[in-house]
Amino acid sequence: MNTKEMNEHALSVLAKGNFFEAQQLFQKYAKINPCAETYNNLGYYYYTEGMELPDGKTKNAKELSCRYLEKAWEMKPLVKTCLNIGYICYEADCYEDAYRYYEAAYKLLPTEESLYNMSIMLYMGKKYEACIKLLESQEFPPSQILHFFATVYHGGVEQDWKLANNQKVITALDAIDLLVLYYHSQQPMRIIELIPRLKTWGFEPPDWAMFVDALLSIGKEEIMMKYVKEKLDEKCHAKTIKKVKKMIRKKDYREQLIEGSRFIPQLIMHCGYEDCPKHQKLFDPYTSRLMDKPSFETGETD
Repeated sequence: MNTKEMNEHALSVLAKGNFFEAQQLFQKYAKINPCAETYNNLGYYYYTEGMELPDGKTKNAKELSCRYLEKAWEMKPLVKTCLNIGYICYEADCYEDAYRYYEAAYKLLPTEESLYNMSIMLYMGKKYEACIKLLESQEFPPSQILHFFATVYHGGVEQDWKLANNQKVITALDAIDLLVLYYHSQQPMRIIELIPRLKTWGFEPPDWAMFVDALLSIGKEEIMMKYVKEKLDEKCHAKTIKKVKKMIRKKDYREQLIEGSRFIPQLIMHCGYEDCPKHQKLFDPYTSRLMDKPSFETGETD
């Protein structure tokens, strides 16, 4: 068998849920055909699945995974190996290293998804100016959204009507994402339009603070209180109601929550296996992966 056939064989076994057998095949093919492709797949398997033991238990094999991926990188810098190592660095909060590997992947195969992921590393490392520069003139909706938030946190102009009215951007975001976008683009009336779509179970304290601040800024306290009373049960949401009432009373508390939060974008993920027959495209379609719900770093205090 050639390298492609070896990888496809091991992956077909893995697809059937036979982890131990698949692991043995990844190990076997890396031994009899040591090359970048087989080392990449063995390393990626160890990182995502761990090492399956004969007794059925699984142990963490991330250190071993990194060794195989680094070997693959030294042999030949494959796009997927670059992305795999970049992702590992990202998960370890090593954003400069992650950027270097995502950049290497982009140079090997320029895609808007790779450029977007590169920009995330700059954003997460709070290199907002570099992130903004990298994303200038990009029409890819995720890149436009990230450019907007990088501009917000860099202290630039917060008004961006064009982005907030871009139909592709609106489609890519859920209602709470749009709440954040409309708040920072200073369009509180658009937030009122969102109210029928807003689900409070997904609200974080910064979301509530933006919602309250936006409606108070345009004198819509009655609408805001009606929403709070309809959506929050006194018994089940007593703590949240207490915080919301504090937000209404204290502007500085609202500002503290909003200023202490930071929008955290989601990477566009890839399949890390070489010769994977299931994933013909390098990246999943961004519309199915982009920002399921943005998370926040918060500066909340009780």
